[in-house]
Parts: sequence; structure tokens; C-alpha cells
Amino acid sequence: MRANLRAIAEAANIDPKKALFDAAGPLTDYEIFHNFVLVATYIPPEKTKGGIILADRSLAESRFQGKMGLVLKLGPLAFLDDKTTRFGGITVEPGDWVLYRPSDGIEL
Repeated sequence: MRANLRAIAEAANIDPKKALFDAAGPLTDYEIFHNFVLVATYIPPEKTKGGIILADRSLAESRFQGKMGLVLKLGPLAFLDDKTTRFGGITVEPGDWVLYRPSDGIEL
């Protein structure tokens, strides 16, 4: 797992969106149910702008504390208004960056 996070972090220096889509792999065989949204947590580059190289533990912590993610795939009912929930026309598409609470997600 650590090597994978390090590879994602390294690729994030160049193109974080591509790094996350590449890490997720092809999603054609996965069906997202109901109103769920599949989001990949942003993993920061391994080296900060100030030149500090993040430890593996810091990169791994992004899995649990990350608040920014890339939308990979949507369920058929995602962001559709119903009797109890209104989104006011707001929607997202695969490739959009979103902000979320870490407690709202489930790690797979």
C-alpha cells in the first residue's frame, strides 16, 4: 500500500487528476448504485513547495484525513431531486474536484 501511495503522490506533482484516474484503473466493470458517488481522495505530492519530503505515514494519513477528492463515477440517482432532498441544480461530473467530510466516505 505504501508504495502505491508514494507512486500516486509522485504522479500528483505532474497531474493529480491523471494520477488518481490511473490509480483507480478502468471503472467500466463497476456499477455505482442509487445516489452514491465514487470519489478518489486527493493524495498530496510527496515533496512540499518548501522542499520537505513527506514520510510514508503522512501520505497514508491522507487516506483518513483527506477532504478533497476527485469524482470518478456517479450512481444513476446522484444529485437528482426527490421528495426529501433538493440540490438546487447543483451536480458534479466525473473529473470534478469536490470537498467532503472524511466521515462521509467509506474506504474501499
